[in-house]
Amino acid sequence: MMLTQQDTLVFNRAVQASPREVFRAFTNRQALCGWFCDAAVVDAREGGPLFVSWKNGYYVAGTFSEITPGEGLAFSWASNSRPETAQVRVLLGPDEDSSGTAITVTLSGFEEGGASDDAARAWEDGLENLQSVLESGVDLRFARRPMLGVSGHDNLNPGLVERLGLPVTEGVWLGGVVEGSAAQRAGLQRDDVLVGIGEHAITGFQSMADAIGAHKAGDQAQVTFYREGEKHTATVQFTSRPPIPTPPPPAELLASMREQHATLNAELAACIEGATEEEAEYRPSADAWNAKEILAHLICVERDTHTWMALTIEDAPQPEDNNPWHTNGIERLRAVTAVYSTLHTLAEEFRRNQAETAELTAAFPQQIASTRKQVYTYLGGWLSGFYDHTYEHIEEIKSLLEQARR
Repeated sequence: MMLTQQDTLVFNRAVQASPREVFRAFTNRQALCGWFCDAAVVDAREGGPLFVSWKNGYYVAGTFSEITPGEGLAFSWASNSRPETAQVRVLLGPDEDSSGTAITVTLSGFEEGGASDDAARAWEDGLENLQSVLESGVDLRFARRPMLGVSGHDNLNPGLVERLGLPVTEGVWLGGVVEGSAAQRAGLQRDDVLVGIGEHAITGFQSMADAIGAHKAGDQAQVTFYREGEKHTATVQFTSRPPIPTPPPPAELLASMREQHATLNAELAACIEGATEEEAEYRPSADAWNAKEILAHLICVERDTHTWMALTIEDAPQPEDNNPWHTNGIERLRAVTAVYSTLHTLAEEFRRNQAETAELTAAFPQQIASTRKQVYTYLGGWLSGFYDHTYEHIEEIKSLLEQARR
């Protein structure tokens, strides 16, 4: 609820979460981006800086003046849409009607004309999302976006371009289409490569997200894609997103992961059986990965996943761009292949790294799974849904070995 005076905004919200977790949501950079803003710099100490920004261009800079863990905080609020510096005070206390936390946010000090619409919208929408994130793990900014219903990747490497007969090198390869989704109803299929939505060119995941985000559920748009080297168009009608499923408890997630690992490793073993080192080093063009470098890439994905999971367990700062995966640089891949120099040694190292991922999952604290539902939902979704990526690369290795033999 928002109460207003000309120079003051007051927001009240009760959430089913402990004061400790609510305080963390305001003072931890990853947590703050998880419900309030798109990017942030947070140094939660008296005199420490605060900077938050949104993709629509609105941003705010401030300085913390008070920090009382579990009870509240205060900071200045200077935005790019108003000339003055306002003040924000956040108070946390017990909620009289539940065992949760009552939050009161007061913005004061606005000059003539009252508080800005941007500030009001940021806090009204943000606190509603904070309640959803803490209680159910659902980020409403994502849940309310229109849905196309595809999975895949945007690394159109030379091997994939050759296999699909593509005349382009940018786009999003579709590794799967969600049953009953807008994409499926429009006729999109696995191995299609999406290059346009409406007037938006699709060169990767970010441009696809921006194009989809320009619409709302129920809107129609023309999509442009390649199939077997030929350009096609279709009309999609975006749907609402279904509720985000909560991952199973850690023990069930672990059992499913080990089952998927066994399946993928059997596929990989069959793929490289009988392959020579010369065949594994074949590359169709100078800048294409060979089979060994693809395995190195899969190893690096597992290793970066370990780092991300460890930082999550420790509640340590994540990378500033929220992207812990840096697995495509050829220098890194060649360093891995220099150490694990044979195809079968690389495959064995990949299996060891998968096993480490499983062991880290087994060690994942139940407390995080139960109190930081958004973190666990993201983690579980990543660990449960990344198998398409591995399978596609196994298929690419198979194709490269066949080309080498020809």
